[in-house]
Amino acid sequence: MTQSEKGSRLQVPVSPEVKSMLEDYADASGSSVARVCGDILAETAPIMAELAKTLREAKKAPASAMRQANEMLERHIASAEQGKLDLKPVKTAGKKKTG
Repeated sequence: MTQSEKGSRLQVPVSPEVKSMLEDYADASGSSVARVCGDILAETAPIMAELAKTLREAKKAPASAMRQANEMLERHIASAEQGKLDLKPVKTAGKKKTG
């Protein structure tokens, strides 16, 4: 597989703390740091594209763009909140023992 088939490589400076967190996550997930970073960027790419569009529109019509940005952020926050709810364990009612 050629480099162009794999995708582009980026050199991204990060703080020692961020590097440590990425390494820890990569180790825990059994993946490489490069794979973890690539996955994070791929997962957030649609959000970045939407933000870029909103920023361009903000230069043309600031008030309208601000409303759109707020709506977009509210959607993503709601989605993240739903994800957190989906991860919470479900409590089941247990029967009390009588004895």
